[in-house]
Formats: sequence, C-alpha cells, structure tokens
Amino acid sequence: MSNWYPQSVRSLGILLGVWGTFWLSGATAAPPHFAEVAKQVDQAIEAELQAASLPPAGLIRDEDYLRRVTFDLTGRIPTPAAMTEFGLNPDPLKRSQKVEALLEDEDFAYNWSAYWRDVIFMRATEQRARAFQGAFQIWMRDQLAENRPWNEITTELLTATGDVRENGATGLMFAHSGEATELAAEATRIFLGIQIQCANCHDHPTDKWKRNSFHELAAFFPRVRVRPVRDAMPRTFEVVSMNQGNQFEQRMKMLQDPTMLFRTFDRNRDGKLTEQEVRQTRMARGFEQLISRA
Repeated sequence: MSNWYPQSVRSLGILLGVWGTFWLSGATAAPPHFAEVAKQVDQAIEAELQAASLPPAGLIRDEDYLRRVTFDLTGRIPTPAAMTEFGLNPDPLKRSQKVEALLEDEDFAYNWSAYWRDVIFMRATEQRARAFQGAFQIWMRDQLAENRPWNEITTELLTATGDVRENGATGLMFAHSGEATELAAEATRIFLGIQIQCANCHDHPTDKWKRNSFHELAAFFPRVRVRPVRDAMPRTFEVVSMNQGNQFEQRMKMLQDPTMLFRTFDRNRDGKLTEQEVRQTRMARGFEQLISRA
C-alpha cells in the first residue's frame, strides 16, 4: 500500500475528508505531515480490502507506475526518455520524488483545474453559468499552482461574491443561481462525498440523513443571490450576499418616517405625489391584492 502514491496525497480529492476533519475540528496547530495522512489512507484501504476478503495488489513495475502517476496528475503520458531515466534511477525514493516533481509541473494545475471545472459545472442547474466556466478554471488553476490549502479553497468557493467574469471563485454559487437547496446538496456532494439531496423532501431512505438536517444545512445559503450586472458589456452576472437584517431595518425606518416614505414614492422627484406613483409602489400593490382576495 505504501507504494501507491504515498507522497501525492495532497493532490487527491479523496483526501478532502481527511483534511476537512482536521479543519472542522477547530485545531490551530499545523496540519499533519503528508506521510501521516498517507498512512491513514493506506489503513482505510486495507480495512476495506479485508472487509471484502480481497488481497492487496502487488507492487507494480516502475514503467507502469510512472505511466499511471504521470497520466493521473498531468493528463499526459511520459516520454520515452522519461521512462528510461526513471527505470535506470537506483534511488529507492524515486517514486515519491517523481510525484513531487509532477506536482510542480504546470500541467498538474491545468489538468486538475479541468477536473474541478467538470465537478462544479457538469451538474449546474443554471445553464448560463457554463458560458463563464473558463473564469473558474483559470482561478482554480492558480490555486493549485500556488499549492493553496484545501480549507482555504473550499472557504472561498462557499463564500465568494462579485462579478463572475472577474472572480472565478463564484463559479459554484453561479452554477446553481444561489439556490439554497441546490447549494446544500452540491456542497455535501463535492466537499464531503455525501449524497444528501434526497433529504430535501424526505428522510433519506437508506442513510442516516434527516430532512431537518438537510434544511439546517441549506439555511446557511438563503441570502446568496445571482443577478445581472446592469449595462455591462459583454453581459455578465454578479454573486451578492443579501443582508436581510439591514433591509428590514431600513424598511421599518421608512414606514416610521413620513418624509423618507414620501421621498421613496416620489419617483420623478417633483415634490408631489400622484395617484399613479402611489399605485406603482410595491406596498400599494400588496394592499390591492389583499382587498381583492378579501
């Protein structure tokens, strides 16, 4: 087991759970060394093999290892010269050293940014978001090239705001129009490896997730909105966080202050209120609907 990409674990999405557990625990110390994380992964794989009564695969040949790890990390196959050089290298640590070298290759960031682009956008419920997925891939490529920690990447994806063309981190929010239930389902699928969307309507039939748990999670997203940027050319959108508390306070002040109420309804700013101006207000339309239903 220890010969299967032991030093490359920081590049694998499956380890988000390991790092996420450390991050969510609130620990302030440095994260565990990659060798310790690799050991945990090996132990988890061994436990699954034992449970299934399956023997572990044998140690693969150098040429097979190099081909697999190069393709997995960079999306390309190694050159004949690279194969020869790797095979002739007597260093017992050459496999882990090769992984480290591939992680520094610019093709690693490009290859895995394309992977994350597909993860985010292949299940997008907002089809217009697909036209902006290039901005996300560029942003993600930069994060991987800088070896930015996964907890920081995840935090930015879940809290990003701004123009979707300028801030690629808004891709996840835009892909689902800021819809709370969609974001809750996708966040758990992408970052926790859990399919919880069934619990949106009912308790999960085969897992422990309850409907209440799903909506408790979705409650973190209701203030997210996606809206077009006015007069922008080319057309673009922005992700915003609506501060509902401040909006409520402003509305209450408006109702309590006749002068402020007058200025709000006086659309043409002529110092007078006409019946038409009053009838066009959202408040007036609400009263008319209430009266008609009564």
